Amino acid sequence: MTPGVLMRGAESAHAIARTRSSDKPAIDHGDIHAGLRSVLDAKLGTLGTRITWCQTWDDLVLPDDSVQEIREFIGRVQYRRRVYEEWGFGRKVAKGLGLSALFAAHQARARRWSRASLRTP
Repeated sequence: MTPGVLMRGAESAHAIARTRSSDKPAIDHGDIHAGLRSVLDAKLGTLGTRITWCQTWDDLVLPDDSVQEIREFIGRVQYRRRVYEEWGFGRKVAKGLGLSALFAAHQARARRWSRASLRTP
């Protein structure tokens, strides 16, 4: 994201927070997400159509151990910044900080669901 997009997203987040409290609005994570989403949607709106993901964990039909592996992978994505940056483990690893997952070809639906789950835990 460019600095301009971030600035417009922050302005939008502040405006969203002001709808709750006009005095000293406290901007929360949801406001930031909605603010950036509104800016990016406006920029990308001409390129495609947003699809809202409706599936939940209950819709995923896989063996328990496979579901647990997906949940662990999502946890690695969610907490990698804390582990590598805040806890300092990134300085101890020379390379290979990225994450990868391998799914079998017959599990195409699980692959799509898992990718979407990384975006919406």
